[in-house]
Amino acid sequence: MKRALLISTLCIGAACVALPAHAAYQARVLVAAGPLFNASPVVSGEGTTVSIRRDVAPTDMTAHLVAPGGVAVARGATERIYVADVATLREIDATTGAIRNVLPLMDAEFYPTTVGIMKAEAEPVVVAASWISGRVRVINTVDGSVIRDEADLAQPYDVVALADGTLVVAEAGKGRVLALMPDGARNILADGFQQPMGLVLAGDDTLYVTDRAAGTLTALNLKTQSRIIAADDMEAPEGVARLPDGTLAVVETRSRTLRSITPGQKAAKPVYLATNLALGNQAATAFSPKLGQPADARLFNGLAVGTDGTIYLPSDMQTVLYALKPGGGPSSFMDMIRGLTSKVFR
Repeated sequence: MKRALLISTLCIGAACVALPAHAAYQARVLVAAGPLFNASPVVSGEGTTVSIRRDVAPTDMTAHLVAPGGVAVARGATERIYVADVATLREIDATTGAIRNVLPLMDAEFYPTTVGIMKAEAEPVVVAASWISGRVRVINTVDGSVIRDEADLAQPYDVVALADGTLVVAEAGKGRVLALMPDGARNILADGFQQPMGLVLAGDDTLYVTDRAAGTLTALNLKTQSRIIAADDMEAPEGVARLPDGTLAVVETRSRTLRSITPGQKAAKPVYLATNLALGNQAATAFSPKLGQPADARLFNGLAVGTDGTIYLPSDMQTVLYALKPGGGPSSFMDMIRGLTSKVFR
């Protein structure tokens, strides 16, 4: 039993990602970290070559993640990942891990905590939210210019863009899902939530909403505004994404797991894609809440899915970006473990 656990667990510094035997995923660190909330050794890596870095100053926020939260993928010939890193919005090349800052560092008016894709083309346009500043912005990723700015929101977490330009945001401070219309109107799509956080579209009409405090995943019909509870036994769910096979992957921060949910089906027991994740850093609550936001506001633990099914998952405790790639299988994973032990622990 101990041997089986060893070959299915990736440990980097103090953090380990455990991959259940039935899940054919390979884990790697795509983007390096910068120590903002912890004193752990900084991890840097590309592919399966991982080394421990100790030469990065805590104030160096230019080329390293410092407080990653929401993440989104712009699919195309060159797949680009966007990470809301509080200090700035990062653009990352999914192949090389090269990083570029879209916004100026430490923009006092914004501090992005979540991000979504509005237009995924040669010059992607993203929509980002900040529960710290209570704003949602549409941003041109080429020059960082703000195309649209929505202010005075009560702790906005995840946000998605509809085809007509409507922005749908999980407004946790008021327990509701709010539609920000292109003409400036604001419509309540659903309320009565305790702490809505994660959003993902499934088709044109269905929006899935995670409620961290209630431990639920809700399917909301955007046309009729009817809702169905898809899961009610979750451990502080936050980020949610749709996988290529139509299933949903949900980040459970209390149990530190990545859980699989099949819409319309009730599993006899939870199915996990990964466990023992380095999530749920309590130090993230050090940010001062604004606009009447609750004191337990925290960094959002998001995730996104690439064209080939790779799951991109930031760690707020280790401040790295994991890439969980499907199709690796036990042998490939074991090869990666051998590579890690030869590079890190020799």
